[in-house]
Amino acid sequence: MLSTFYRVLLVVLAIGVNWLTAFAGEASPETVLAAKVREIAGSATLSRDEQGKAVAVAVRAAIGAAIEGISSDDQIVAVALRFAAKAAAAAPQFSPVIVRVVSEIPAIAKVKGAVDKIAAAVRAAVKSARPGNPEFGGDLDDVVVSPSR
Repeated sequence: MLSTFYRVLLVVLAIGVNWLTAFAGEASPETVLAAKVREIAGSATLSRDEQGKAVAVAVRAAIGAAIEGISSDDQIVAVALRFAAKAAAAAPQFSPVIVRVVSEIPAIAKVKGAVDKIAAAVRAAVKSARPGNPEFGGDLDDVVVSPSR
């Protein structure tokens, strides 16, 4: 009896957290996408390929909904940059998938130079999302050379 109560409680809490994330006043659509991508990437029930496909679907759907009705190419690219960067920062291991999916969206693919901008924004987001090593200046790209004797 107690076990059933806890299972129901967990389901209700999960639904409540998802609802709060999606509908909270301070949660932007790109933040909701980042939370979804982070959730997919952390799923123990999905294989790596399934995670990649789920991330692709989530990114494509979120950006597609966000750019719907926007006619300016510059605005479309700006929105796509924000969404792609947030998603890549949430799951850096899927940054190639994110770049590919965003670059395949027809409204973005037709804009000259947009794919390069998306790729650069994703690279920057991934780099800023990586934890630094404070012992060596905080940047993982730092090279540490030990003195030889």
